[in-house]
Amino acid sequence: MRRRNRLVSVSQVVVVLGGCLMLQGCLVGAVVGGTAAVVGGTAKATGAVVGAGFGGVSVVDALARHGIELVRGEGARTVTLFTAWRTEPPTAALTRALLDEGVRVLVPLTLPDLSLDWAEVRGLPAGDVVADDAVGLGPAMGLDGIAEADLVLTPGLAVDRAGMRLGQGGGCYDRTLPRRREGVRVVTLLHDVELVDRVPHEAHDLPVDGVLRPAGTTWFGGGRGAETP
Repeated sequence: MRRRNRLVSVSQVVVVLGGCLMLQGCLVGAVVGGTAAVVGGTAKATGAVVGAGFGGVSVVDALARHGIELVRGEGARTVTLFTAWRTEPPTAALTRALLDEGVRVLVPLTLPDLSLDWAEVRGLPAGDVVADDAVGLGPAMGLDGIAEADLVLTPGLAVDRAGMRLGQGGGCYDRTLPRRREGVRVVTLLHDVELVDRVPHEAHDLPVDGVLRPAGTTWFGGGRGAETP
């Protein structure tokens, strides 16, 4: 199961934080506790997120707890999620918790043209970080599989306080999100420091409705609940 390109362009990183490769030192180095290296004109992050703590509660547990609260609050019985890389907020514990509650979890399958097919998670091995090919999946559902979701949870590099999301640059979700049902909200999973003041975007880009972090859920544009500092 191939999800999306793991490499972040250096120019993209510089634009996000206004000079220097600050993403390496802050969003990767500080949050992940790992390192970042420039390889062939791209910045590649290494390290693991799962050992980080949050107020005495692990990032894994905090994200799973707030994620379950979010899904319950939305009344969602089918959600999209994704298998996280080691530099991303861990999703395995949240996925297991959702499955235990009888919630269907759909994950993306990246096609050669960077469109997203979808498949239902049928099984997940133990561990805080699980490889794509270790996830038990049902049959491919097609490009319109996202239309079965009651809540869309997406990956992202950063989101600003206007709700603009910075992705990996392939445009996978930009093409996929219009296929969801009308009114279904989109929430991006982030590390706490990846909610920033501003990210670059185009006039046609649409904001996400909120972000889910170890600190909790933040809604934008008059969404449900107060914004988390």
